[in-house]
Amino acid sequence: MMNPWIKVFFFAYLILGLLIVPDYGITMDEPIQRKHGMVAFEYVNETLNLFPSIPKVTNENLSTYDHRDYGMFFQLMAYSLEQILGIDNSRDVFRLRHVMVFSLFWLGLLYFYKALSIRFKNDGLAFVGILMVILSPRIFGDSFTNPKDIPLLSWFMISIYTSIKFANNRNPKSTIVHALISSLAIGSRIVGLLIPVVTIVWILVEFLFQRQDRKWQEPILTISTFIILVMMFTFSLWPVLWENPIDSFLYSFQSMKKFRWSGSMLYMGEMIHSSSIPWHYIPIWILVSTPISITVFFLAGLSSTLKELIQKKAAFFNNQENRTDLANFMFFFAPILSVVLFNSVLYNGWRHLYFIYPAMVWIGIIGLKGLWAYLLSRTGFNSLKYLFILLISINTIEIVFF
Repeated sequence: MMNPWIKVFFFAYLILGLLIVPDYGITMDEPIQRKHGMVAFEYVNETLNLFPSIPKVTNENLSTYDHRDYGMFFQLMAYSLEQILGIDNSRDVFRLRHVMVFSLFWLGLLYFYKALSIRFKNDGLAFVGILMVILSPRIFGDSFTNPKDIPLLSWFMISIYTSIKFANNRNPKSTIVHALISSLAIGSRIVGLLIPVVTIVWILVEFLFQRQDRKWQEPILTISTFIILVMMFTFSLWPVLWENPIDSFLYSFQSMKKFRWSGSMLYMGEMIHSSSIPWHYIPIWILVSTPISITVFFLAGLSSTLKELIQKKAAFFNNQENRTDLANFMFFFAPILSVVLFNSVLYNGWRHLYFIYPAMVWIGIIGLKGLWAYLLSRTGFNSLKYLFILLISINTIEIVFF
């Protein structure tokens, strides 16, 4: 059961967020994102004849639309709700979308808290993890207005919880729910494929390092069922796949691997082109826009986990908690490595990779737990414990004030 004070916090944060939604303006991406939703809605409406009275307002066809490589599920839902509510002025249209973005982010936080609570068995550590997400200045601001990167981040936070439930209890419900969340992430952006890939690796690692009977039937059946469900949900939730699923999917994958934006931007005092991003672009952006304490915790968690892996070797994977941590390591490092290997086009900082931040926080909680355990073990250094708390408190207060 969730601590009553944690419930109060989540309720208060929801109210706070909804109250300050009107303080935010419209980002440059939002009009075109709304158009994506319009094109998708018109295609679905024409195909399924759901709302024959709603006229078509664009001259686009989804199957030939220039931006059909985008996952449009959130945009489709936003425009559909706009039509259902009869909203016909731009001010309310974009405010509705902002409410939807923040509400989904809030829901992601709730399930991320549950995931942290299961893993660390400590409500305090889970709560600190939620604060780490909220107190990232870039993500906090974007959580009210960003209709592309925040939905994907939110689905990733929810997927961490559903993946744990799926790993611990592979019944039909957990399989269906995790496959659905995986598909919703893919329907936001094709990089959501990382979720089912990590899930499959998770199952195989458990089989290889824990199971004694070495019978392949169970993992093969589990993986096959999961993959089929992900494919079914993805096909259903991504209308561009309805006519030519394989070609459309490959087109989206190739396009997002090397996006078609071409421009120059200022980075570390120099103008660089979007097609020539240095390997350190993402790490530097994360470092300069993430609170220092969170970065310190992350580095501590990274070093302690790697140390334990080196010491225990294969035995490291026998522990379910370690396998959960491994999944989050993959969530964090795989996208960064992919960006470097594919020389992907990036711009506007690291917003395209916001979805890796929950995994960074996860590793940070490992570091925080380890640092605190170390301080508690040093009985002769009580002053260090108080200094540690003081420094973290000062940093947190500074971030909140900012």
